[in-house]
Amino acid sequence: MAITFETPELQTSEALKAFETPDALAKSYLELHTKVSGGSIDLLPEEMRKDPTISVFKTLPELAKGFVETKKLVGGIEKAPADPKEYKFTPVEKVHANLKAEAIQNNLRVLAHKHGLGNKAADGFQQDVVNMLSQVMEKADALKKENAQKTETLLRQEWAGDYDKKVDSIVKVMVAAGGQEVMNETEAIRTALKGSPNFLKVMGKVVGMLSEDAIGSLGDVGDVQISDKDGAQKRINEIIANPELRSAIMDEKNPKHKEAKTEWDNLQAMLLK
Repeated sequence: MAITFETPELQTSEALKAFETPDALAKSYLELHTKVSGGSIDLLPEEMRKDPTISVFKTLPELAKGFVETKKLVGGIEKAPADPKEYKFTPVEKVHANLKAEAIQNNLRVLAHKHGLGNKAADGFQQDVVNMLSQVMEKADALKKENAQKTETLLRQEWAGDYDKKVDSIVKVMVAAGGQEVMNETEAIRTALKGSPNFLKVMGKVVGMLSEDAIGSLGDVGDVQISDKDGAQKRINEIIANPELRSAIMDEKNPKHKEAKTEWDNLQAMLLK
């Protein structure tokens, strides 16, 4: 038996027809009132309550607060600039001298833009990358220096008092063979040799088998590979046109007289073949 209401609209309401007694209606009202006043999440449709992002909340106020905080968070996320070139990166100080920081930063701009990073995140990332690469290079230098020191210590023991003399001879040979291009790189050569003990030992043996004349000839004669009369004539013309070369041939007191005279005689002999 349905409840009788004085108001026509209530009497015809489909929602109220389910209640057979005033007590049943009152009980339902109290339950609803409790849910509303307490902000129960049960007031939402079941499909919404089952959503993983909503099911973690117990009340509507909690849900509303979470929504507000999320909106603030999303609104605070910095977007990537329209073009990679628009990133403003902080210069990284005290990096390794050989590190091309600017080129690395340009590449990182492209990557940051590709992944949608804002300027703040991209800037922090590039600073960490540049510093990390700089530290790697510094550690490599330190290891190289340590190996060079160990090499020098071992070879000084093995070569006794001849260490400096042998290293000088090896550098002299390499500079002579390399010509003008490596004339200003003797210190770099010394450092590289000391970091390669096996190579330094082998070079020490090789140079030990060369005479002073052979070493001297590496620079002047070795640079010019002459195999025919035309080449010999061309080299003779160069010597005639160069006062220093002519002087080396004519002046027996010249430090390079012996190798210069040997070269001249060889060239003349080649023309007579």
